[in-house]
Amino acid sequence: MNVKLIGFTPNPEEMPAMAAKLTHSKTKPEDLYRTSNKELKAILKHVMNLGHTSVIEHTSFTFAISGVSRALTHQLVRHRIASYAQQSERYNQFFNEPIKILKDRNDRYKIQKKRRKECKFSLGDEYRICDEYEEGASSIELSGKYDCNSETILNILKAHSIRVRGNNESVVNHYFFDRIDSHIKAQILGVLFADGFIGESKKNYFIGIKLQEIDKEYLGNFRKIINLKRPLHFYSAIDEKHQNLYQLTISSKRMYEKLKKYGMKKGKRESPLFLDERLLNSFILGFFEGDGSVGNCCGSKKWLTFTSASKEFLEFIKKIIVKNCRVNNVNILQKKTAFQLSWQGKNDIDIILTWMYKDVCIDFVMKRKFYKSCELYRNVDVIRRKLVLDRCNQCNVVIPQSILQNINASEVFIKGVNTLVDSYIISCGMGIKPEDSRFILPQSFKSNIIVTMNARSLLNFFELRCCLSAQWEIRTLANKMLQQVKKVAPTIFKNAGPACKTKGICPENRKDCPLYPK
Repeated sequence: MNVKLIGFTPNPEEMPAMAAKLTHSKTKPEDLYRTSNKELKAILKHVMNLGHTSVIEHTSFTFAISGVSRALTHQLVRHRIASYAQQSERYNQFFNEPIKILKDRNDRYKIQKKRRKECKFSLGDEYRICDEYEEGASSIELSGKYDCNSETILNILKAHSIRVRGNNESVVNHYFFDRIDSHIKAQILGVLFADGFIGESKKNYFIGIKLQEIDKEYLGNFRKIINLKRPLHFYSAIDEKHQNLYQLTISSKRMYEKLKKYGMKKGKRESPLFLDERLLNSFILGFFEGDGSVGNCCGSKKWLTFTSASKEFLEFIKKIIVKNCRVNNVNILQKKTAFQLSWQGKNDIDIILTWMYKDVCIDFVMKRKFYKSCELYRNVDVIRRKLVLDRCNQCNVVIPQSILQNINASEVFIKGVNTLVDSYIISCGMGIKPEDSRFILPQSFKSNIIVTMNARSLLNFFELRCCLSAQWEIRTLANKMLQQVKKVAPTIFKNAGPACKTKGICPENRKDCPLYPK
């Protein structure tokens, strides 16, 4: 929220003082300006003490307010003795770039011209067929949908230079792992090193990862990031001792060869020494999400562990963490079928988790382990709050502190906002005018407004909205406005504030309020 006093009546305290003098003086109005500043100040002070505030209506203040929710502006306009000018959602289209992409795509589909006269489909239809093929539909599926043979579909793809997939080849970004040049790629690589597998069979090269049903959303986000169109495969538990599982499988020779080169082999992991040192925290975070754990016992003893069948690989992880986090209280223990790298010092674990999560993306994080870390360590929760705030800024919405501080509530809030913003973008992309598409946007959507109030209305506004019982956002606004007007009109607003301060009463009768008059 930004609040700025951008204009006010010249000589804001002299004007009402002259008006007050006029009511009890034979001085002509045109001669009032000759009154000394000292006298005017004394008159205004006397009038304010008597509570005769009608004269201060001659002084007005104008504020520019930005970054507030529509929920706040709905409350603000209930103060009727004021003038308002608010940013229009009709003449301002938001999220222009994704909307332009959708509009351009839909406009291409409307082209009625044919590539050749003998072609069955218009160019618009051909563009749609090509897009649907690249999004995962097969030539056989498309031939059935568009009532033609598969050869026609293949000819269309060839005419538009679309590479035709092999029989078992996945629709995926095959070049995703060509370079590990981002934190999210390093994190995904870490997940695969922990819980993934690769293999080949009859010239079919595949990569996969299988996780618990509770992590289905995580796998779904993984699938979106690598642009995989193949759905997840569900494995039902064979008995009560086992859990339901979801598996993501990719058929890609290029990905297979790159991952093998990076050190990911069947049943064995080699240290990925090729990684940029700046991305190591994300790689280890990914490995932690796959084969790590964090928790506490009896509310006091806390632990952080990494598990692997390779002691050498854990030594590699240990070396990186000790170097970057400067924590030494660590052991590698041998379990029945694996080795375990373990920390138990609360401060050390806090440092390690903060280092691992510092570059995480809110769209790709294993919620189960992330939220557990947030509950146990304040510094990790600071990262979570920053991620939520960043997403709110991207979606142009205001989030209440009560929701931000609650892990589960903030997740629900973000999911809801993402859905509404995506719907707005799709609606505008379909050609619906912003004035109609805006019906989708939430009350939390940010707005800008200019407000002008006279001093008397402001005093009433401050009495109502500076009160601790007022809604938090408009209370914040009122306090910021009060701070600024006090600087230019200190006599008028000397005692301004909630009713408990100005009148010594509590209109809300909140006896539990710390400001309740004694």
